Amino acid sequence: MPKVNTSPSGTGGSTSQPAAKSSVHEQAIIAKLSARYRELTSLWETAEEKLRKFRIPNDVYICYAIEDEHYPDRPDQRTGAQLRSYLGFVRFSNGWRICTCTNHDNHPLGDFEWKPVVDSRLDIRLAMIPHLNELREAVVKSAEECLPKLDEALNMLRDNLENW
Repeated sequence: MPKVNTSPSGTGGSTSQPAAKSSVHEQAIIAKLSARYRELTSLWETAEEKLRKFRIPNDVYICYAIEDEHYPDRPDQRTGAQLRSYLGFVRFSNGWRICTCTNHDNHPLGDFEWKPVVDSRLDIRLAMIPHLNELREAVVKSAEECLPKLDEALNMLRDNLENW
């Protein structure tokens, strides 16, 4: 009577050694990915900390991509509307975060649905890296533009208080 192969691998032999090699290799990949993900998150968080030092008074964002919208059933025809992708330093929840969103021409700017970059998928986190310096420049510009307004308000408040 011929021997029936009953091993899970279908080889008829012991699978413990190849599985052990595979497991060691897989664990090494997992460890390397985990280390890189932690570093990527840490670097994005460092960027947020550096931008928070500017204490900007309002959300700052840049549009980094514009795409023409197409009809779903006719990809060769455009609707005339556009999808815009943004990277911003915005007030999110209880703090200032670097966030991303996509908005449609037909939605008002106030309807942005921001999502922190560090909470986004890997492809989004990586795609935002080339736009980070442009966002920083916009934050610095916003902070500079705030100074004269703040000086004027402080002077007015001082004058008001002196007359009390």
